[in-house]
Amino acid sequence: MYCANCGVKLGDAETVCPLCATPVYHPALPRPAGEPLYPRGHYPPQPERSLAAQIVVTALFLLPCLITLVCNWQISGRITWSGYVVGGLLVVYLGSVLPFWFSRPDSLIFVPLWFTGVGLFLKYIEHSVSGQWFMPFALPVTAVLGLFLTALLALLRRFPKRKLLIFGGAFAALGVFLTLLEWLIYEVFQRHRFLGWSFYPLIVLILFGLTLVFLSLNRNARDAMYRKFFL
Repeated sequence: MYCANCGVKLGDAETVCPLCATPVYHPALPRPAGEPLYPRGHYPPQPERSLAAQIVVTALFLLPCLITLVCNWQISGRITWSGYVVGGLLVVYLGSVLPFWFSRPDSLIFVPLWFTGVGLFLKYIEHSVSGQWFMPFALPVTAVLGLFLTALLALLRRFPKRKLLIFGGAFAALGVFLTLLEWLIYEVFQRHRFLGWSFYPLIVLILFGLTLVFLSLNRNARDAMYRKFFL
């Protein structure tokens, strides 16, 4: 139940909003007759997607790509630094513009697709600099982050009423991931010693995640928190 004036969530037994003192509406009370906001069976028209705007935005991404490729080829006779510019722009386009070409973009499709684009861009960078860090470092990090975010979105869609529990587990898992990330950096890049900086965010994220899990499982504590912070 929420306040009709300020939107604060209210307890079931409250009769007056604690924030703005507005009387709480009760469904058992009689309501005055009035005209509905919209006629029955008719709803406001949905805004149409502008195809022209999408074409213009796409052109704004493609034009710098073409200019940098031409300039790089004219100056060096081959593709060098322009590859980084084109790859970066394509990654941004893939995550921010491409989904809007579809009437109902599915995040469970475009999130893995975007991480795949990031992985390919990192592979191109490794090839350009003749490095050996993609397979042991960049690929597992990108894959784990992509799977983590995709799983988080899938759980939120499947269990929309368990957001606190899902986010609590996600924060704790993120803390563990940072620790594994530091260990991977230490092993792949042959650091002199393990610094242990990841333990600090690990402790904070686990404590915060456990707090969200506790609030998700304890209704009294959750309602008290809602009333205290007007969530």
